[in-house]
Amino acid sequence: MPNFQRLINNGVWGNLATLQPALSPMLWTSIATGKRAEKHGIHGFTEADPSTGGVRPITNLSRKAKAIWKILSQRGTCKCE
Repeated sequence: MPNFQRLINNGVWGNLATLQPALSPMLWTSIATGKRAEKHGIHGFTEADPSTGGVRPITNLSRKAKAIWKILSQRGTCKCE
């Protein structure tokens, strides 16, 4: 496994950390927007539904910050949508 050894010898390594709580909707939205949950508004898998008083699943419409593909698409840099 010479390629793996070369990666170990010449690559960069370190301890990984994540945002807490480690919920995938929050984490992936942070990756997509470059913002933390307080700014992008996604904190978990569900959110309160103001029209029914119940709970509904999170969707991209729940996001308060633009994802990178939306920003690039609006600038004409990417046809991502």
